[in-house]
Amino acid sequence: MLLLPSLHPDHHTRTLDPQRAGNIHSMKKSFEFVGHGGKLVFIGHTKLEVSYNNPLFHSREMTVMGSRNALGSDFKKTIKLIEEGTVDVTPWITHRCNYDDFEANFVEWLKPETGVIKAVVAMQ
Repeated sequence: MLLLPSLHPDHHTRTLDPQRAGNIHSMKKSFEFVGHGGKLVFIGHTKLEVSYNNPLFHSREMTVMGSRNALGSDFKKTIKLIEEGTVDVTPWITHRCNYDDFEANFVEWLKPETGVIKAVVAMQ
């Protein structure tokens, strides 16, 4: 699971928006990456019970959300809308890097002043 922080443009609140979930260890660890007032969104699920550090959860006043299980047809429709230009994702992607540069960039992307909304890492 790749966890990238983003800065919500309206509320200036740190948000953790995992692209997918399912690994129990990364799901538990993800609570540590959410800033004060941020949201943790799990896309996907695990059949195991997810526990978390309650004092951390409350002190950061975070919101935890889960998604529904999407079907393959949902993804096909979404991809088609993006490919057709009906949905423009360009404004969402504010930062990019190559895989080799990820570690250095990630440290910088954690800083609110970098203005990250969505970061994309090229795996080539």
